[in-house]
Amino acid sequence: MLRLFHQLIRKIIFILLVSSLLSCWLFYQPTLEVQGHRGARGLYPENTLFGFQKTIEMDVTTLELDLGLTKDLYLLLSTILI
Repeated sequence: MLRLFHQLIRKIIFILLVSSLLSCWLFYQPTLEVQGHRGARGLYPENTLFGFQKTIEMDVTTLELDLGLTKDLYLLLSTILI
């Protein structure tokens, strides 16, 4: 009786595993991630609100910007800190 129960549990686990992997495979939709580095780098001034706005208008998926913290705790949009 216990052996039949263990076999049933193994079959249920196997079916659940296969069905979950199959559902992941069936519904997987690869996407292309388009990033705007420092805004629309090369098209508009880097690290400016104007550049960020134009980048968002281009339907990018990620807006990457560089933040720096000064010694007196001011947050700056820049890679070069003085």
